[in-house]
Amino acid sequence: MGQKKEMKTPGVVQFNMHLPTRIIKKRDVYISSCPILGVVSQGETEEEAKNNLVEAVTAFAISCFERGTLEKVLEQCGFKSVHGGAFVY
Repeated sequence: MGQKKEMKTPGVVQFNMHLPTRIIKKRDVYISSCPILGVVSQGETEEEAKNNLVEAVTAFAISCFERGTLEKVLEQCGFKSVHGGAFVY
């Protein structure tokens, strides 16, 4: 008789972040940044710079979460933990 393999379904984690950002134009490129997290990106248009920053911040948050350091990193960036696992700046 064969053994049954237990299939694990990936869990879903969802969180929202509302962060201040900056976009400036330098020569032919737009530089986007999230100063609180120290994340920077760029694009040929303002919209591309914004979208690239969203992607970079998302990758940053996912990386921290996967390594188990998200809470510590947010606290180091000045966020405070409040009831229910939420953070405020």
